[in-house]
Amino acid sequence: MAVRRPAGLESGPAPCLAATVSARELPDALQAAVARRNGLRLVTRNTKDFPPERHDFVEVPYFVRPSA
Repeated sequence: MAVRRPAGLESGPAPCLAATVSARELPDALQAAVARRNGLRLVTRNTKDFPPERHDFVEVPYFVRPSA
């Protein structure tokens, strides 16, 4: 059975980002794909899956400092 991609996501960086994730990570990949496709910023504290130094469209709203 062939898998069809939604219209507009046939090529470019967004499908590549979503192509290598597990089912558990699919919602994160979908958000990233939508953000990239539409030229939007993805604001998230999920730096494990979206390190801002690796993904230029990710913005971390704040960092929590460990208590001293």
